[in-house]
Amino acid sequence: MASTHYFHDSSKWLAGLMLMVSILASCAPQHTSVARKEEQYVSFRMVNRIPVVNGRINGKSAWFIIDTGASVSVLNAAEARYFGFHVANTVYHEARSINGLGGRSNIYDVSGCDLEIGQLPLKYIAWQGQDMHALFRAIHDNEEIRIAGIIGSDVLSKYRISIHYNKLALSYRPPRHVVPVPMTTDTLSIAPALTSLITPHLP
Repeated sequence: MASTHYFHDSSKWLAGLMLMVSILASCAPQHTSVARKEEQYVSFRMVNRIPVVNGRINGKSAWFIIDTGASVSVLNAAEARYFGFHVANTVYHEARSINGLGGRSNIYDVSGCDLEIGQLPLKYIAWQGQDMHALFRAIHDNEEIRIAGIIGSDVLSKYRISIHYNKLALSYRPPRHVVPVPMTTDTLSIAPALTSLITPHLP
């Protein structure tokens, strides 16, 4: 009799456990399907083998070079008045030095900048400013587009932006929480990919 009683209790316990597992499984979030639904795409175009994506600065259409080799994102200070942002390039503000095509030069903090790519607002970015009018003049003259700056690895990594050259598109997943990340001045560099703007390509 004792063994029969134990068998009935075990059966009830096992049935209850299976019921609980089935309930938990039905309530568990499907992470894979949710991630796929959240993924967004933004088309870009190639200019001299460099990806250039359209976005907005303070509501105005702007074009940005995507440069994975740039450690910091920089806006073209020559376009500050047009787009309505401010570059702190006076003697009262401390400049940072940065490696570029012409050696080391100064960059300055940017304020008053509301920037978006597609439906993705880029917030808590330590935007920097530098006069890059001469560098972008060829694109402006040949492509008739206004290059507002360079989006570097700091933005790409923060928002997990991937470049799909076969689709000519950027992909990203809208972040739930974005935390400001302080910028260090140890290894700032820009424009390693921009050499193709000034270096002619052989056919």
